[in-house]
Amino acid sequence: MRITFILLLLFCNFLVYTQELPPIQNYAPNDYGAGTQNWAISQSNEKFIYVANNEGLLEFNGAQWKLHPSPNGTLIRSVHVVDDLIYTGCYMEFGYWKRNEFGDLDYFSLLGQLDEDLIEDEQFWNILEYEKWLLFQTLDRIYIYNTEDRTFDILPSKTVRAKIFNVEGTIYFQKDNEGIFRIENGKSVLVSNDPVIKSNIIIGVFAIDKELLILTESSDFYYLNSEGIKRWDTEMSKEMASINVYSSLRLNDGSFILGTISNGIYHLDSKGRIIRKINQEKGLSNNTVLTIFEDAENNLWLGLDNGISSIDLDSPFNEYVDKIGKLGVVYASIVFDNKLYLGTNQGLFYKKLNEEGDFEFIENTIGQVWSLRSIDNALFCGHNEGTFIIKDDQAKQVSNFPGTWDLKIIAENPNLILQGNYSGLSVLEKLNDEWRFRNKIEGFDISSRFVELIEENQILVNHEYKGIFNISVDKDLKRVLNIQEETSKGIGSSLVSYNGNPLYTTNNGVFKYDRNQKKFTLDTLLTGKLFNEDEGIIGVLNADNKANRLWGFTESNIIYVTPGKFNNEPQAVRIPVPNHFRRDLGVPGFESITPLSDRLYLIGISNGYITLDLDKIKPQEYTININSISKEFYNHPSDRIPIDGGNEIEYEENNLNFSYA
Repeated sequence: MRITFILLLLFCNFLVYTQELPPIQNYAPNDYGAGTQNWAISQSNEKFIYVANNEGLLEFNGAQWKLHPSPNGTLIRSVHVVDDLIYTGCYMEFGYWKRNEFGDLDYFSLLGQLDEDLIEDEQFWNILEYEKWLLFQTLDRIYIYNTEDRTFDILPSKTVRAKIFNVEGTIYFQKDNEGIFRIENGKSVLVSNDPVIKSNIIIGVFAIDKELLILTESSDFYYLNSEGIKRWDTEMSKEMASINVYSSLRLNDGSFILGTISNGIYHLDSKGRIIRKINQEKGLSNNTVLTIFEDAENNLWLGLDNGISSIDLDSPFNEYVDKIGKLGVVYASIVFDNKLYLGTNQGLFYKKLNEEGDFEFIENTIGQVWSLRSIDNALFCGHNEGTFIIKDDQAKQVSNFPGTWDLKIIAENPNLILQGNYSGLSVLEKLNDEWRFRNKIEGFDISSRFVELIEENQILVNHEYKGIFNISVDKDLKRVLNIQEETSKGIGSSLVSYNGNPLYTTNNGVFKYDRNQKKFTLDTLLTGKLFNEDEGIIGVLNADNKANRLWGFTESNIIYVTPGKFNNEPQAVRIPVPNHFRRDLGVPGFESITPLSDRLYLIGISNGYITLDLDKIKPQEYTININSISKEFYNHPSDRIPIDGGNEIEYEENNLNFSYA
C-alpha cells in the first residue's frame, strides 16, 4: 500500500493549480423547486430576487424559494421589477405581478392593452426600463409601453438574438443583417451597418470614454465612434478566441462579466484584463450562463442552463478549494522569502506569493505538517517525522525526534530553539551556522503541543486535556527540576502568547498568566469579548503580535480582539460566517490563521484555504419582511388576514402565525 501511494504522488507531480475565488452559493432545481433553465433575474425594493424560470416566476426572500406558475403554462423568458410591480414575459403572453393585501402575488396581463395581435409563436425575451416606458422585446418587435397612460407603440425589430441595451440613456438594439440601431422619437435610427456589426451577433453595448464598446458573440470587443469601428485587443482576446459569449453585464465598479456557452464566466477589469475565471470546475453548478444580474449588495447572480449561482464579489473572504484533494487539510501557513507555504496533512507545498499558478510539493515532506516558523532568517517546519529547514523547494531534516508540534527561539540564547514534541520537550542547537538536534529534556514525557517560555529556565506546557504544566529546567535545558501542574479548566484548551502575556483558553474563558503569583487568573475583559451568553470560543486562539490582533473562532463567528484605544478595555470585531463555512475551517482545535499583510489573512480549511480582507468587512444590516399573517381559533381552519395593518382581531383569535424573512 505504501509503494502504491508514493507512485500515485509521483504520477500526479503534486502540482495544485490555485485561483482564489469569492464565495459561491449554488441553487439546484431541487433547491428552488422549479425547472432547470433560468433566463432573467431582477430584484425588488425589499431585496427579494425574482427569476424567470422554465416553470414560472421564482421568488427568493433570502431564506426560501417560492414558485409562481407561469400564467399560461409556458416558459417565462424575462423578468424586471419596477417599484411594486414584477413584469414578466413568456410565450405569447406578458404582463405584471402585484402583491395583494394578504401578501400573495396576483398576475395581470397586458395583452388587453394592445391594438393588434401578437405574431404567431412570439416570445418576450427582454424587458428594459427607460424613464416612464417599459420595452418588451421579442425576436420580431419591440413593444414600447407607456406606464402612465398604459398605451403601446410597436417597433419592428427582427433579430436573431433578442438583446436590447440602455447605454447612458440611449436605447440600442440590433436588426438581423442590417446593423445596430438606436431608438429616437419612437423610431429606429441606424447607428452602424459596418460589416463587423452586420455579421456578428451583438451581446453587449457599453459606453467607454464617449465611445461605444461593442461585445460580440465570438467574445470580440470593438470600439464604435463617428470614424468607424476598431477592434479592442485585450489580454483575454487570445484566451477567449474559441469561446462563445451568451450574456454580459458591466458591473457598478466598471468591470465586465462575460457569460459563456460552455466555460462559465470571465471577469474583466475596465482595461480588459482578466480578474478571474469561474466555471463548473471552479464552483459553478453549470457552465452555460444565460443571464447575469448584480443585486443591491453587489452580489452577482447567474441564471444557468441548469440551476442558479450567486457569487459574493464584495465578500471579505476569497477561497481556494482543492477539489481533487492533493493539498489536504491546511494546518499551517507562512509567507517567507516572497513565497506562500502551506503545511497540510499531506506534506508541505509552496508557490510564489500573489501569483496564480501551481502549488508545488516539497520533496521529503510527505506526511503531517504541524507548524511553520521563521527563526534566525530560516524557515522551520514542524513535522510528524521531526523538524526540517526549508530552502525554496528543498527540505533538510535537522531533527528526527518524532512529532514536532512547535518551535520557540530562546531569547536569552538565540543559538538554541525549544521544541514541543509528541513525547515532551527537546532542544535544537546552532553550531557552525548549522542547526541540529541537541537533546531531549529529560523528566517530562507528556505531549507538548502548546509551549511558552516564561523565562530561560521556566516553561509553560499545555496539554489539551490534562491542563497546564509549569516546568522548571536546569540552566543547560537538559533535565526537569520541578513540575507544577494546574488541572484543566475545561476541555479543548490551548495556550498562546499575546502582548507578551501567556493566555490559557478553555471553554470556560480566557486566563492570563500572573508572573508574580506564578499562576493563571481569569481575564474578565478578554473573556467578555470572546465569550457571550450564546457562544464561546471553540478551538484555539491565534495571535498576530505584529498587528496586535488576537483571533478566535466560535460556531458562527470569527473574532479578533485589539487593545483599547483610550483605556484598557479591548475592542472586538465579530465576522459572521455561515455554519457550513465554519465547519470547513479545518479540524476543530487546529484552526490556523496567518497574516499575509497587515489587513489580509489566510485561514486554513479542510480542503484548501480562505483569505480574509479586513478592509472589506461591512456592518451587517438586517431587514424583516412580513410575508403573510394568519389567525387560528381552537380547531378551526386558519384564516389569512391582511399584512398592511389596520386589523381588528377578537380576543379569542389570539393564536397568530407570522411568515417572515
